[in-house]
Amino acid sequence: MTAPLRASDPIVVNVALGERSYDIVIGRGQLALLGEKIAALRPGAKAAIVTDETVARHHLAATEAALAAAGIGTTSVTVPAGETSKSFLVLERVCEALISARIERADVVVALGGGVIGDLAGFAAAVVRRGLDYVQVPTTLLRKSIPRSAARPQSIPATARTSSARSISRCWSWPTPRCSTRCRHANSARATPKSPNMG
Repeated sequence: MTAPLRASDPIVVNVALGERSYDIVIGRGQLALLGEKIAALRPGAKAAIVTDETVARHHLAATEAALAAAGIGTTSVTVPAGETSKSFLVLERVCEALISARIERADVVVALGGGVIGDLAGFAAAVVRRGLDYVQVPTTLLRKSIPRSAARPQSIPATARTSSARSISRCWSWPTPRCSTRCRHANSARATPKSPNMG
């Protein structure tokens, strides 16, 4: 039986991948610490939060507040909830929003949501500016249980989950994680560096 996790006792799991190693931090209330984690990984960075309409209603304000408390400027991109957002049309919209917000290579993309948002924001982070750092804040159990790593290289699943031929599910590109923070109450964060196959 697993002992209850105390609020003051996060669990840190190191994923040893040489220069691409990263930590997974599991604990309660991690969303409130998101700003300080990003500030430690990327001092002076701005953050672009990518989320969907459903998650935004519940977690966007708290995410923005956590980043603001650490002095991190933010912009946000909200897309429709569901698999239909995993399309080239929505990817283009996200990429254009990142460029318009002047998100540069020293900045980060924050994926606030489940699997669709993780895939969409991760792919956008890998291709905009030839690769941006990426922080994942999973809000679903499935997204928390599928870490992206060099040991299992993937960004968008090789097989499409939607019937659309225009789904980005058929494309691959994903940064290797650098840090992952997971909260047992639907608030967690994962940070990833630029894609190793990007310049």
